[in-house]
Amino acid sequence: TNTHTETITDEVYAMLNDKFVGLVENEMAMWIRFHRYWLERDDIPILVLRFEDLIRDPTSQMYRVLEFLSDLYPLPNEWCQSVQQSCGSSTSSPSSSASGTGGTALLGSYRPRTATSKKGSIGKSLAKGRYSDDLVQKLHDIAKKESSAGTNLLEHFGYDIFQQNFPSNFEEGGKSIPEIHSVCPLTAGNTKPKGIVKINSGPELRSPNNPYGRAMTKWRHGLTNNDKNPFPTVPRS
Repeated sequence: TNTHTETITDEVYAMLNDKFVGLVENEMAMWIRFHRYWLERDDIPILVLRFEDLIRDPTSQMYRVLEFLSDLYPLPNEWCQSVQQSCGSSTSSPSSSASGTGGTALLGSYRPRTATSKKGSIGKSLAKGRYSDDLVQKLHDIAKKESSAGTNLLEHFGYDIFQQNFPSNFEEGGKSIPEIHSVCPLTAGNTKPKGIVKINSGPELRSPNNPYGRAMTKWRHGLTNNDKNPFPTVPRS
């Protein structure tokens, strides 16, 4: 759609189903490779945040971000108060668990579209019925193949539908949700690794002839007369 606020209609999804299936299979492999690259680094400090945790308890997750960036343990009270005000919570503390005590009502234009329905925003795409049982199984098979030996990244993040009952596991707050830590855990007294991150350097995750990613723009232009006749869309819910 070339926007962040619109989605194509169900009729367009049906017409382009083969392209959609190829896209999600390709993006599963890209997702695994991307996260493997960062999770396997040990030369720079990395903080891992899950979308689901930000939805369930934005206050505690923002504490984690500030602690990671500042190396301050505990955070100054005024910082905590600012986070609580921004997240609509006055009770959480830096030691709060992901209990869903935070809110997002005060985030203005940064508020998620589904902020008033935490359950509905987790795994929402699965509820739309666009993923057949065969496709869901294929995505899990791709994830297992692409993951490093002994570490299935879908399970690592709590996203395995068959083994962890995603997304219900996040709605229920069950034991099948793995706890996510920094790749290089930072605690008082630790020294941050002094690595270097080079942007746009080295081999790309996608091959030059990959039909997805940036190539999707050219593909869309070919079907819409350079966006002069765009696909019909509806507002994202």
